[in-house]
Amino acid sequence: MNSWGSIQVTSKHLSTIYGIIYALLENDMRRILAYSIINQVGFMVCGVGIGTMMSLNGTVAHAFCHIIYKALLWMSAGSVLYMTGKSRCTDLGGLYKTMPWTLIFGAIGALSISSFPATSGFTSKSLIIDGAIHEHLLWVWMVLEVA
Repeated sequence: MNSWGSIQVTSKHLSTIYGIIYALLENDMRRILAYSIINQVGFMVCGVGIGTMMSLNGTVAHAFCHIIYKALLWMSAGSVLYMTGKSRCTDLGGLYKTMPWTLIFGAIGALSISSFPATSGFTSKSLIIDGAIHEHLLWVWMVLEVA
């Protein structure tokens, strides 16, 4: 990894933590999804900065996977907003009874963004994390595992 890659990795692995912390603190579902984009883009740019073939392949795969599961999450959030007129998570409850399909598709998107095994997010993020391990970047590996 060259000096540009180390600057990129250092700044963007912090971006992954920044995005996820603010997403956890947020109550509005649209803002949660917006902050998670910061997290995911930081993950991808960190993969580019690592620079191995495995991390670059994982970055390209993750960009594609991110588009798919983020679209699923945005459509689920839009469906809830359309049906209830509310976007604050604390104002919502019991939607599984009235919107079961939204629950199923939103859960699939949430599992994928969380890198649950057997989802596209797990596969693509694992490639980036393996690239960090092969470059012996223990601190990057630890941060990406947490993010």
